[in-house]
Parts: sequence; C-alpha cells; structure tokens
Amino acid sequence: MVGTPNHGVSYTDYAAGVFVSDFLGKHRLAATQLYANSAFMKVLNQGEEAGRHLRTGVQYGNIFGSTNDYVVPMASAFLNGVNFKTIRHVTHSPAVPLPGVPITESKQVWDWIKTFLTHDIPRGTLKNMQIEIASGSGNVFKRTLVPKNGTFLEQYDKVKTYPTSVLPWEDIGCGPNSQTLLHLKIGGYQWGSIQLSENSLIELGFLSPQSVTVRVRKGKARFVSIVRKGGGHFTVTIGPENSGQWFTFHPNAKIVGLDTDFVVTVRSDRSVRVETLQGRIRIENSADNSNRSDLIAQGQTVEISDSGKIRPGGILPQPTQNKPNLPNDQQPPVSSDKIFHFAADNWQPHSLTEGRCTSQGNQLCIDAMHPGGAWFTIRRPYEFANDYTVRFDVKLNTADNHFPILYSDGFVYVMIDWGTRLGHYQPGRSYNLKDIVNLQQGRWYKIRIEAHPSQKTFDLYLDNRLISTATGIIPFKNYHTTSPQITDSGVIWLGDADSVAYRGGRYNRGSLCWKNITVTQGKHSANTHGNTPHKAKEYVWVLNNSRQIYRWNGANWDHIPGQATDIGVGANGTVWIIGNNPVTYGHSIFRWMDNIQAFVTVPGEAVRVDVNHFGIPWVVNNSGDIYRWKKRQWEHVPGKATDIGIGPDGSVFVLGINQIQGNYEIYHWNGSGWDLFPGRGIRIDVDASGNPWVVNSAGNIYRWTGTKWELLPGLATDISIGKVTAWVTGTDNVSGGHGVYRWNSQSRNWNRIPGGAVAISVGAPPAAKEMLPHLTSGIYRVDAQVGGTVYHSTWKLNVMNDQISGTSEWICCPHKRTDPMTGRITGNSITIKRNCTGQGYNRPCEQTYRGNIINRRIEGDAIGTGLEMKNHWVLYLDK
Repeated sequence: MVGTPNHGVSYTDYAAGVFVSDFLGKHRLAATQLYANSAFMKVLNQGEEAGRHLRTGVQYGNIFGSTNDYVVPMASAFLNGVNFKTIRHVTHSPAVPLPGVPITESKQVWDWIKTFLTHDIPRGTLKNMQIEIASGSGNVFKRTLVPKNGTFLEQYDKVKTYPTSVLPWEDIGCGPNSQTLLHLKIGGYQWGSIQLSENSLIELGFLSPQSVTVRVRKGKARFVSIVRKGGGHFTVTIGPENSGQWFTFHPNAKIVGLDTDFVVTVRSDRSVRVETLQGRIRIENSADNSNRSDLIAQGQTVEISDSGKIRPGGILPQPTQNKPNLPNDQQPPVSSDKIFHFAADNWQPHSLTEGRCTSQGNQLCIDAMHPGGAWFTIRRPYEFANDYTVRFDVKLNTADNHFPILYSDGFVYVMIDWGTRLGHYQPGRSYNLKDIVNLQQGRWYKIRIEAHPSQKTFDLYLDNRLISTATGIIPFKNYHTTSPQITDSGVIWLGDADSVAYRGGRYNRGSLCWKNITVTQGKHSANTHGNTPHKAKEYVWVLNNSRQIYRWNGANWDHIPGQATDIGVGANGTVWIIGNNPVTYGHSIFRWMDNIQAFVTVPGEAVRVDVNHFGIPWVVNNSGDIYRWKKRQWEHVPGKATDIGIGPDGSVFVLGINQIQGNYEIYHWNGSGWDLFPGRGIRIDVDASGNPWVVNSAGNIYRWTGTKWELLPGLATDISIGKVTAWVTGTDNVSGGHGVYRWNSQSRNWNRIPGGAVAISVGAPPAAKEMLPHLTSGIYRVDAQVGGTVYHSTWKLNVMNDQISGTSEWICCPHKRTDPMTGRITGNSITIKRNCTGQGYNRPCEQTYRGNIINRRIEGDAIGTGLEMKNHWVLYLDK
C-alpha cells in the first residue's frame, strides 16, 4: 500500500471531495466512502484493534508520507499490525501542485516497494497487545540480540518476578527442571496462552487473536486459544536453535492450529511430534514440492522428520469421563502444604498488673482496660523460607488506646492503632505503621494475611477483600517493638505487651478476642482453601429460590445480605440487583458497594438487569421497556425486551417480546438501534468474543460460533458467561433451586458446582483498591488560607472512635498561641472546632473547620470569628 487512506479523511476533506466529484460528474461513490465515519470505512476497519482486519496468509507492507502528504494524514494511512515505512518530503500525487516529490515518483518509495515484494514481510505489533510471562518455576529466561562491534550477540535475562512483560520477536526459554506459562492479551483481555516445558525455547512473532506466528526452536510447547472470533490460528514453525532474522527462515513444514489446543515437541535431532488435544491442525508440507496440506483431527498425533516428511504418530489416550482433561494452567496444584491449627489452650497467657488473658472454647481474649498489658504467645512452628497464609477471626470489644497486636511472628505485623484503626507494619511510614480502615466494635471480622517472605511483601485481607499490601518487609528479631517482654524470635505474639511503666501506665489497652487461628505454609498456600472473590478469575453471584444472594469464593458460597429477583455482574466486577419489593414497573434497583460491603438503593424499577464492562447497567421493566444508566439517571433505549445479556467486550443482546413457540426473537444492539439476529430463546448472555449463548424453552443450550448455532450438551434454566467460561443453573431440582454448573471447554461438558440457585451472573472480580487513609492520633501540619494570607499551624490531636480532641499552635495575632480543639469524624468528613477566646482576644471566638479526606490530606473551608471571607485549609495526613 502506498499513501493509502486506510481510515478515510476528515469531514472538511470529505465535503471538498463531494463538491469536486459533483462538479466533475464522477467518483461520487468513492468520495462518499472515503469519509472517515462512513459505513464503508467502519466495515473495512472492523476488528482492527484485534487484528481481524488482516487476512491470514497475506503479507502487508505500508508506505506513506511522514506527518502529512497534504492529502492523506499519517493517522489515516497507519494500519494496526502492518509493518510500515514513512518517507519525508513527499506529496500525495502529481495532481497536487505542492512542494515535494510525488509519492508515486519517489525513488525511496520504489526501493521500499522492491524490498517488500522480494522479501517476506513480518507482521507489525498490534497496539494494545500485551504478552506476559504469567508464572514459572526454575530457570525461565528471555533471550535477545544485542548489537556489538558490527554484529549481534545473544543476551540472556533471567525472569525474577511474575508477571513479566515480553516484547514480540523476543525468545522465551526454560532450563532444566523448569516451566513457564505465557498469557497473550489485547486491551487487557486474555485470548490465548503458551506453556513451555523444561529445556524449551520459542520465538514470538506476530500475535493477535486471529493470527499467531511462533517459532519453536527446541523443546515442548503447548498452544491454547481461549477466545476466537472469525477464526484465530496459531501458526507454528520449526527453526534452528541459534538466533537469526525471522524473515530469512523458510521451514519445510508449518503447523496451523485450526481450533484451540495442541502441543509441539522439537527433539534434539530436529524431528517433531505434534499432538492435537482439541479441534484440528493443518500441516503445510513443502518437503516433496507437492505443497500438500494434511488435516489432523482431535486426539491424533503426527511425526515430522527434519526434512519435513510427515507420518502418522498414533492416537492419544482419551481422558476418562470422571477426570476432565484440564489445561495445565488450570490443573489443581499438587499440594505439599503444612497446615497448623492453634488451639486456644495451647497459647501461653501473659499479663502485667491489672491486664487479663482468658481462653474459653476456641476463643482467646484479652481485657486490659486498666493499666498494664495482656498478651498471648505460642511457639512459631514454621520458618520464613516459603510463602504462608495466616487466617483468624477477630472481634474488637472495646476501642483501644494503644497498640494491641492482632498477629506478629517476626515478619507479619498487623495491629489496631489507637482506637479502632486496622493497620500493619510498613517501612518508611510514620511510626512505621500504615493505617488502613476503621473496625466496628462488637462484630467478628475475618482476617487473612498472605505472606511472601522471599518477595518481602504480605497482603492483608479483611472479610475476603484485599485492603492493603506491605512491601519491603524483612524478618525482625525484635518484632518491631522495643518491649522487653517480647525477646524470643521464635514465637507468635497477640495482644499488647508494653509494660505498665510505659507513658506512666496511663493507657488502657482495650479488649478483643481471636478464634480459628490457622497458618498454612507451602508454595500454594494461598490457594489451598480456594480463591477469594478478589483473587478468583471468575466472580460468580447467584440467587436461590428464597431470593437470597450468594457469591462464589472458589470453594464454597458466601452469603450476602439482602434479597433479589435478578442480578447482573459486569466484567469489571460491578454488581447490580433487582430487589424483592414489588413496585409499579417491577422491583426496586440496588447497586453493590464494595467499600462498605452492602447494597445501596438506586432510583428506578425493573425486572431484568445486566452490566457492561464499564459497570454500566442496562435494565428491562415489566412493560418491556429498556433503559441504561447514564450520567446518574436512566436513559430510555428504543425497543422492547424480556431479557438482556451483555458480554465482557460490551456487546449487548436482548430477547424481544414476540413469542414464537414459547421462545423470543434475538436482537443485537448496533449502537443506535436493534438488528434482528438468527435464533430464539428465553434466556441470553454474551461471551468475551461478543457471541450470544441462549437457553430455549426446552432447556436446550446453544452458542453462536460466528456463523451458526451450536447445540451444547446439558439442559439449563439460566445462563451467564464471564471472561473465562460459561455457568448455568440446570433443570435438576436441588436444595436452593437447580444445580449450578460450569462449562469445561476441554471435556466439552458441564462440571457440577456445589449448591443450588435459580438465577446466576458472572463477571470478573473488582480490582483491589487501597482504602483512603483516616485521621488518627498524632501531630499534623496544617495550612490555613485567610484571604490572600497563608497561616501555618501545628495540630496535636487525639482520636478515639469518631471523637477528636487536642490543641492547635499558631504564630499569628501577632504572637504564638495555643488553642483547644474538639471535633467529630463522619465517614470521610471531618469537622473540628477551635476555641480562640483569650490570649489577647477577650471577646468570644470560635472557628469551625470542615473538610474531606482527599488522597493523603484533609481539606475544606473554614468559617467563624475573623473568617468573614472565603477561607481554605489543608491538613497533611503524612505525620
């Protein structure tokens, strides 16, 4: 392509082109189609972001003028995934009388045309393409060519952290007793994976969900296409082990995966074994100059000699029905974990003066509301050589006025910081403590700590929600405390061990209880009891026949307060429900707020709901009207529907209201209206490729392949598809409704999941967000602006629960003064009153400072005596 307007022209150029075509009486259609927003251009470039605009087997080269050739801008000429060359100082054609050489007459252009025509043209890199080494063990490395003294030298870089990004055209390898897993993504969505076994080496070429080019240099590699739309293929070629330019390599045979899953093994003698695990592969053979193409079916193997000769290799053993053949990256780990259960009566109690320790049943409690500490210790049965996970339940009965330790073992250090603030040790923080979130008094919380000593980090979870990560942690023999009561570096410590003499013994230490304390040590300890919603790949919510709400945590169902009649989960983890209370147009609408772990009411009424990848809900009411949430209100969408489904890519489908033999017509949203789609059903959802899946009135399950409907095994009453796979509620009657099933693409059947439900929705877990910091006891710097003058102040505050007391020091008026302050915390809002009477001001004086927590500061406006004009103040939370 030379100077091709691949993305059309602007409206101004379009208008000029139409005018000229009308004046000349020709080329009107071309002028119309060249408009960037024309239907022709949209169809021409459809799927460009994923590489679907490029045909498999076709080599593309693109030559265009740099910046602008006065007719076609660079942005229009550029084509995603195509190698290009830009030429300076050229015009679009001889017909354009402007300075420069016409692009069709430039010698540089013709030289590049010759180069493209006489050489293989490797595909360019797609924008938004991401390749990452997701996991690995042993010696995993990247190999690159580094220029030196006019030649190229091989450079090996060992992969030390996961995930690690990879660039196209890099070599990835594994040494002895090593393996690794690569994830292929575009725009954040995974569409494929490559797994390498030991002593393997591959080179990555062009990568898109539609066409993948990989050279296997040695060893064994497995190729899995998770998402395909329109026919995505892996093309695997066998090349020499040493590095070299890609386009100079012409293999005797190419292995093309037509469906999803196959394995290629290159032996030391350069012979090749190919195993088809699912779908089919095609072997393109040119060894005998016949250009023969052999099609290999699922379950078969072939052998390819070094010269490219092909011969059958036999039939693969088929997996048993009871043991589906999962991909290796989904196989359950072989666990060698050690689980330590700490019974309450095995802990050693300690107390000073009036502090008390009690143990009853499986509970440990301390009560130190009087001067003196109270704490428990137990011998630590594990070392810090491996990862480990700590789990326990904790309840804060009375707010503390010091630092009770929830768990400390010499590496992990989690505590309550002055009142109700949950925090942990973090080097570089004030007091080496990081405050996270306020705990409510009198309720049990589930704490989980996933410790990674080799990485010097641990993750802190509260009620299965990741709330913070500690970094830069190394084992400390003094347990991050100067208390002489904790001197043994081999114990676990709970409670407050500071002596009665500390600060004159005036601090009461609160009261709290622990139960169900366990530690799991081992490489896979974090997954031993199943993934939590924030760690799991799938975020599955269901409703049972009592309209109760449950969420899957990877091993069992967590009950969520509330009742609902329908539920929708977006690909970003946003959850909306249709409530249980009847109203005019169905039921009330609610949204799940992850930060408060509760549903909140949203105006509106509906009977069906689903949520897109941005967290935006679409609903259908009992009149069939369709609405979507936009700018904090409901926007009416034309059309009528009985059900709605939205895919992880944002594709929207509905079932209409015209019933034919118990089923409803299917419609696809085109951005402004609905297009009739083949097929009918009673329930619908959409997969990550934008293809609908439906359940019909007979319970049959169908999915759209891109060209036709495919009948799947099993029966269902509801269906939902996440980024990973599909889930259904069956037709069998169990406690809670119907059985819950998950689609297994390898065995092509449904795996039974414990539990029963009548409605289901699947999304992706929400990204973990660190919660906003809060105001705690301490000394803070404050800037207050009065008119055009900024006054600096030091505030010394004591915070107990939601109450604030303390003093503020000012240099003003005109001398230094100290004033008492009182205040209150309400959520993220702070109100503090300053009593400024006296010290030279004999009339009543009071000022009120109101603000909100924003990032690492509190800021807002101040009113009161001497503050008649608009004023602003900032308190900096970094003490």
